[in-house]
Amino acid sequence: MVRVGGEALKPLPRGTHRLRDKLHRLRRRPVYVAVSVMVTLIAAAGFLPGMVKKALDGTIPPNAIIHVHVVVYGVWLALFFVQTVNAALGRMRQHRKIGKWLIAYGVLMWVIGEWVTLSRFYREIHWGHPGMARDVSLAPFVDMVAFPFVFGAAIYYRRKPEVHKRMMVVTATMLVYAAMIRIQFPSFLKSYAVFMVIWTAPVLVGIAHDWYTRRLIHRAYVIGLLVLVVLSQRPKLLEGKLWMRTTGELASLSPPKG
Repeated sequence: MVRVGGEALKPLPRGTHRLRDKLHRLRRRPVYVAVSVMVTLIAAAGFLPGMVKKALDGTIPPNAIIHVHVVVYGVWLALFFVQTVNAALGRMRQHRKIGKWLIAYGVLMWVIGEWVTLSRFYREIHWGHPGMARDVSLAPFVDMVAFPFVFGAAIYYRRKPEVHKRMMVVTATMLVYAAMIRIQFPSFLKSYAVFMVIWTAPVLVGIAHDWYTRRLIHRAYVIGLLVLVVLSQRPKLLEGKLWMRTTGELASLSPPKG
């Protein structure tokens, strides 16, 4: 027991020092935790208003696979946040253990994403809306094509933390494109530049952190940012021959209406 000014001070409760140490570690390495929060906020801003509106209007889609997809993506965001916290606290054993499951979970998310996209595509085809089928399917199809490569790169470099963690930031950022196109911006903010700054904000924060702490920009961020810029051009594919041919082939494989 310590005495200060003649008065005895009680020792801090058990666990207080441990909590203080954890908070100190988070303050020293906050950037990836902050990035995971940013990704979650973008996803919430894009999806939650529409979900709440449909819940209030009683127009929630009855298709169970859509709800499964929402839950699966929500769990992905939670796991991404947990992994950034584990890494920031130096709990690498837990980080690696969860990471093994996250690889399998990423594959599951990709499969369900493909299922949801194809289900919606064929539903619009059955309703006689081929143009709508092409429009609503473009963004998720592009994501599902790009995801294995970006996420695969993060997995491939998992034994090189400096590359791995940055590629995971790029992967998480790429996946919130669907949320970004749903955000209702004021008319004066509706521009490509604003869209790109907000969408790529997690990567830009990572780049700024690298420059501030190391005076360099990691090549993983440079490559990732270039990939995101290319993916942002996907609306130009809508009237392109490749997309028209692809959706035409998919429509010809449409299962019987039932």
